[in-house]
Amino acid sequence: MRLLKAECKRVMKTRAVWFLLAAALSLSFIMAYFPMSFMQYSYMDKNGEQVTITGRKAIAIIKEKQAVSAGAVTPDKIKAALETYQACVEQYGPTAGGDFPLNVYNEKILPIEAIIHVVREVNADSKTGIAPDIMEIDPENAQRFYEQCSERLDSLMDMEQKEHPDARRKAKALYGEVEQPYEYYPGFNKDATDYLILYLLLLEFICVLLAAPIFSSDHQTKADDIQRCAKYGRIRLAVARVIVMLLISTLTVTAGVTIFLSLTKGIFGAECLKSSIQMLYSAVNLSDLDLGQMLLIGAGVGLLTITAAVLCTLMISSRCRSVSAAAIAAMVICLLPIVIGQMSSGNLAGWIRCILPTGGLGLGSCFLYELFDFNFIYLGSSSFWIPHVILAVLAVEIPLFFVLTVCFHNRYIAK
Repeated sequence: MRLLKAECKRVMKTRAVWFLLAAALSLSFIMAYFPMSFMQYSYMDKNGEQVTITGRKAIAIIKEKQAVSAGAVTPDKIKAALETYQACVEQYGPTAGGDFPLNVYNEKILPIEAIIHVVREVNADSKTGIAPDIMEIDPENAQRFYEQCSERLDSLMDMEQKEHPDARRKAKALYGEVEQPYEYYPGFNKDATDYLILYLLLLEFICVLLAAPIFSSDHQTKADDIQRCAKYGRIRLAVARVIVMLLISTLTVTAGVTIFLSLTKGIFGAECLKSSIQMLYSAVNLSDLDLGQMLLIGAGVGLLTITAAVLCTLMISSRCRSVSAAAIAAMVICLLPIVIGQMSSGNLAGWIRCILPTGGLGLGSCFLYELFDFNFIYLGSSSFWIPHVILAVLAVEIPLFFVLTVCFHNRYIAK
């Protein structure tokens, strides 16, 4: 215990540590604010001038307008939404919501927009994937909406996984567990999900920068030579340092994410977090989650990814003779999933990205985004859904890096 306290004091007495921790917590407020600021509601006033309202007032108005769609998405609601939209098209001519007179759009289209979006998606052509014109959809088919969702998944998997029957079978099994009917509660801005991912990525950078000098600074100054002569200067010292760094990173990420999610809940309202993710992203998402559960799971996997990244950085630090080398190597590992995701979407690239300890976080390719997608990676005739692979890899790598860090420090030989 005294060793843990001593190591904690050693780490926390550095100004750079306090600066990075303060930045991590400050970013949680900034990142939670931006999605709210993007919310807009526009209307034409009595003088024929367009007025735009932003922020929380816009959220409140949108919730009020879309209240008719709130709750379970039943066939009756789908039928009524289609009839309303088609009646507006017959009266005003255009088929795109943006072409309607603004006040007509606000009163007639905005309340049913979320339902229309998923209805068009599930009626997409089975061969081309192109959504039909809204006037081509028969409102009387609304009773078949959830059957069409299953048919849409089959056609989508036939297009994307034609050569992998195991992937098609597993996707169908996953979707079979999704609860129906879907539920929708208005007011949420999907940008909040992007900002949560970006915030977790920034936290990852901060935590690996904190971890980089834990061992390498003593190697650089040769203080390690003295420590090794002490009774507990090898294994116990290594374990204490790893535990202290894990405590700091875990508490930082937990506090930051708690602030972010609490502000998100307060800004958009607790009710909208009960929406099925199928109503916000894709009508045939494979995850049986509502929005609140998705954000919590995404944050939890983000914490596990950051933990793996910190342990990997500590392992590198235990072998590096300079702080800068350890920090550069750690940042490269953080950026690799992003680079690989941008360069290739092939099977090998998918495996490399998932195996990396930082594979759960990234821009455009990370655990949360994979929950919305249908990406599988393959090994022989077997197929694996990427979110499952990321979780399995983290379960192996976290204890592995812990053990390797201690072993590397114990056997380190200064040159």
